[in-house]
Amino acid sequence: MLVQAHSEAANWLTGGDSGTLTEEGLQSILGACEELNVRPRACASRIVNRTRPFETMRDEAAAEAALLLRECSASQTLGECRQDIEDARYVRDQNIGLAEPATLQMRQSERIDWLVSIKSTDLEFDPGRRNITVASPTEAEPDRRARVENAIVYTENTCFVLEYDPQEFNVAADRSCPEYRGGSIPYVAKWKVKPLKSGERQISISAVYVRDGRAFGTATVPPSPFKIEVEDWKIAWIKDLELWQQLLAAVGLIFTTVMGWKIWQLFRGRNKSGPGEA
Repeated sequence: MLVQAHSEAANWLTGGDSGTLTEEGLQSILGACEELNVRPRACASRIVNRTRPFETMRDEAAAEAALLLRECSASQTLGECRQDIEDARYVRDQNIGLAEPATLQMRQSERIDWLVSIKSTDLEFDPGRRNITVASPTEAEPDRRARVENAIVYTENTCFVLEYDPQEFNVAADRSCPEYRGGSIPYVAKWKVKPLKSGERQISISAVYVRDGRAFGTATVPPSPFKIEVEDWKIAWIKDLELWQQLLAAVGLIFTTVMGWKIWQLFRGRNKSGPGEA
């Protein structure tokens, strides 16, 4: 059987005991599902239960295989959703970054260039887990894991898309396709954003990937929505007015000080000349 042959020849996972299935490992599993003539969801159940021919698979690999096969609905055949399974594995085999915005504060009705840096990490997917997590043990739960906030998958050809309520924000173009820069900050995405309502608002970022010349989106690891504090335009206007008043007062104080000093110098010069001097 394909699965047994692969088990004897190579590792199942890209990271040895972490990451996603290798491409060869996935293809051997899909081949086994085809030989069994079962739908992907049914095949996932066989893998979880270690039903032949999957009895030799390790727990981590079996969990990851089941997760990928569950990309399909219960009614779909392998032929109908094979591409979705392969796309999911492709995404889970890519780099994981952290999306960090330049600011989380905006002013109502004021358009700004909103920048979000994608910072590289050494994070990997845990087999069988859909979200990015890191160890966060406690005495009560030594195996506890915490979700990584704002984690996002990126490749060397990725576009980033804003998701927002159009009644709360006006965005010139939802999609940003910045140049890949590599290094610690491989991408800096930029959008022209104008908040329409004050208060706490939310913006999320999703990624669009390109594989074999075909663009597709995924919600495998969406970052948590960024909470944007939007200042009411009236408050902003009052603050600006107060700032101008403080500036004018400071300028006036400087002007008064300079003029006073000049007048003092003038009288001081006259007093030095004396009453009998021409």
